[in-house]
Amino acid sequence: MNPYVPSLHSVVLMSERDGHENLYLMSLDNGKFVQITDSDDIDGEHANVSPATEEAFYVEDRTFTSVSLRAPYREKKIRTVPDRYGIKGIPSLASDGGTIAASLHDEDEDRSSLVVIDVRTGGMETVKKIDGKVDHVLINPVHGDTLLYHLFSRGPDRPGRHHRREQDGADRFRRPRRAPVLAVQRQGRRIRAAGTG
Repeated sequence: MNPYVPSLHSVVLMSERDGHENLYLMSLDNGKFVQITDSDDIDGEHANVSPATEEAFYVEDRTFTSVSLRAPYREKKIRTVPDRYGIKGIPSLASDGGTIAASLHDEDEDRSSLVVIDVRTGGMETVKKIDGKVDHVLINPVHGDTLLYHLFSRGPDRPGRHHRREQDGADRFRRPRRAPVLAVQRQGRRIRAAGTG
């Protein structure tokens, strides 16, 4: 996360000073900070900041949530995902703060869904489903119609290593020279899958 908010000359940070992960806003002018979330179930390490909308985005108890970075620091529940999914990685934001991209992993099926969520309406669209665990999804900052993602799977012979699942008639694992980064592109107003994965 880039925690700097230029319009407020402040940074957003995570701290466990109250015993739970919460987000704080610290002024770079005077060093004073204020707690902007009050929860015992947020994933503060995976928060993201939108300088454009002056909001921080995070996941709290399976719900994508935003909080205003201006007093009175109002929270907004954006979208709750079904229990069967694990939310992987940091929620990625479009540069305008209007779209969240994320990976939802179904442990039972070992399948990931790349989704985009409209921050204003909470509407969620599945862009692509991928066998295995996608642990990072990013909205390309130059081309906001492109999702970049990283596929991480634990191979049968090398737990914890990066693998790319190859589908060429046999279901086998082959370790690539470097971890694959794959892309999904948007055409018009709709995002579509492109490339391999």
